[in-house]
Amino acid sequence: MNQFKSNSKTWTECRKQFVIPEGADRDEAVYLCGHSLGLQPRNTMSEVTAIIEQWGRLGVKGHFKGETPWISYSDTIESNLGQIVGAKADEIAVLNTLTLNIHLLLTSFYQPEGERRKIVLEATCFPSDRYAVVSYLKHLGLDPDDHILFWEPRDFILYMDDLTALLKRHQHEVALLFLGGLNYLSGQFLNIPEIVELASESGIVVGLDLAHAAGNVPLALHAWQVDFAVFCTYKYLNGGPGSLGAIFVHQKHHKVEFPRLEGWWGNDISNRFEMLPEFTPAPGVQAWKLSNPPVIAMASLKCSLELFVAEGMEKISNRSRDLTAQLEQSLKLLDTELFRILTPSSASDRGAMLSLHVLQKGKDLFDHLTDEDIVVDYRSPDIIRVAPCPMYNLEDDLHQFCTVFSDALRIISA
Repeated sequence: MNQFKSNSKTWTECRKQFVIPEGADRDEAVYLCGHSLGLQPRNTMSEVTAIIEQWGRLGVKGHFKGETPWISYSDTIESNLGQIVGAKADEIAVLNTLTLNIHLLLTSFYQPEGERRKIVLEATCFPSDRYAVVSYLKHLGLDPDDHILFWEPRDFILYMDDLTALLKRHQHEVALLFLGGLNYLSGQFLNIPEIVELASESGIVVGLDLAHAAGNVPLALHAWQVDFAVFCTYKYLNGGPGSLGAIFVHQKHHKVEFPRLEGWWGNDISNRFEMLPEFTPAPGVQAWKLSNPPVIAMASLKCSLELFVAEGMEKISNRSRDLTAQLEQSLKLLDTELFRILTPSSASDRGAMLSLHVLQKGKDLFDHLTDEDIVVDYRSPDIIRVAPCPMYNLEDDLHQFCTVFSDALRIISA
């Protein structure tokens, strides 16, 4: 019996704006992996082709001529991103990729002084975050073991009481909190306003990795007074494999003279092309830009963001909550002890993903799903992550997943 509510016409039409991968044994795969790589919007090909044709037709003149001059191509993209993450237009910049941007903003916002020298990470942060912070500290000649504190989860969930106790013990030693806004392993959406308030009481800077949060959950970075954030655009934002990263720097820091790695695209546009020996910082977050941006990559991202803005994050978030709740309810009806849902049940504490901890033969179960054209992903230890993305997943995707998942559980337990 299909226990999922009927698809609305609105979301069926929205799904048609995306290319759904083919399955080996069905016309379309059941794609529930947008937390890892979002799907391609149908208008991506034409937008990218238009940029390539402009390059061929105009050559270098395309920077300032044509229907979409490249010199200002990022303006609309950054404005749209601002709407999606709750930021002012001058607080968002599109540049580089995620981990490189972590290094750039650590250069500016990690300023060890006196006793304040420690960085707090979530113990289950995405590995690249840890690699970046550890290597950055080593680059400064600092011992990571002496300069990193870990916010430890209890049974995969991070509790504010534990963070409060950690900061109380080390409040005079902590310079920076660098946390994932939404934990990649459990799917837990952290209480960012409460974290910022807690940190500000002790004068601690708050930076966020929003790779799994941007385009997934409601964000209000400006209103929450987050100091800085980084995020990628290839997951929920559907920018394409390896697409550009983005950074957020709150307006309250725009007049501050930060230590910063600089390049010519961060120079003010008023004299950027005069090639002067002295660097003139562009206003706001634009000063962190380094190089001439890859316009072809931006064209891919532009298409998806236009769909987000057209629908609106409030509507998308409501749809996400409904889909994820339906998936959770159906999984609970399986009434088995072979797996458990790690992700919090409260809609305010999660986004469009459920992490399923399979208690035996998790990899075998994942392989069975893959063989049946169910596209999810597997993370150690025996965690299968399932993402019902509201822009292109329908109730029928969830029904097919639950049917195959239930069959797979019977097979591996036989």
